[in-house]
Amino acid sequence: MKASYIVSLVPLLLSSSFIYGLPCQEGGLTEKVNCLNRKLETLMQINSTLNNKINDAAKVPAGTVVAFAGDINKIPEGWVLCDGKVISRKDKYSELFNTIGTAHGQGDGSTTFHLPDYRGLFLRGVLNDRSGLMDPSATTRGSMNTGGNTGNKVGSYQGDSFGEHSHNSGNLRNSSSYLSYNGSGTPDSRYVSGTTQPDGDHSHNHPTHYTRQHLHPGNGFAVIQADPSISQYNKSTQSAGSHSHSFSIRLPNYSFSINTSIPAQTISGTTANQGGSETRPKNAYVNYIIKY
Repeated sequence: MKASYIVSLVPLLLSSSFIYGLPCQEGGLTEKVNCLNRKLETLMQINSTLNNKINDAAKVPAGTVVAFAGDINKIPEGWVLCDGKVISRKDKYSELFNTIGTAHGQGDGSTTFHLPDYRGLFLRGVLNDRSGLMDPSATTRGSMNTGGNTGNKVGSYQGDSFGEHSHNSGNLRNSSSYLSYNGSGTPDSRYVSGTTQPDGDHSHNHPTHYTRQHLHPGNGFAVIQADPSISQYNKSTQSAGSHSHSFSIRLPNYSFSINTSIPAQTISGTTANQGGSETRPKNAYVNYIIKY
């Protein structure tokens, strides 16, 4: 009960009907009033004790962090934004310093300390003595600022990361280890024709033999024939000037047979980049504030 409420009970306490039910019946009016005053003082002390206990029970302890949905200029008295700034270890922040110390940074090392800086961060519970599977890298966590906590302690900081994994490059292989195929075909153009390139003015050498002439009786003419027994000599044709020759070739039908082993083909290289600038869950912005 509040003191103002106790004081409002004085008329009732002094009323004859109320006085009659109290053990302050001895003596005159003065003694009765003094008795009631003593009882009222006792009630006031009880009220003060109750108020203190109620206030202690309702008091938010220093170091408590909550998500605040208002703008930073609406932060209530007794709270401060978790923005990592350096503040005094004394005066109104002494209780906060006694609670969190230099977990988030040592400030100047003697008179100041760092507030937590939770801007843009997701908060994560300290692993403490729980299995390391919840945070396999707990022991390698760094400090938020110089002199701050590291490892498996409150206030330590951990950068973003992507869980270790791999992708198989894969193999390409036909349905069996061998490829066998037979067939035949006909050229698209059965005949191939064309003209040779001119070779300029030229002649050709050819070997020949001296000839021997003899007369066949009764025929009235002489026969001139080559005699291989007589020495051979070379003779050039007359020049035909620059000329070319035409030709035509008939292509035959063809057949083929393929029977070969096809080894596994390995794909190498990297995939194209996909996704955004970070890995994150769906999220909404709030301001984290801390009680001092």
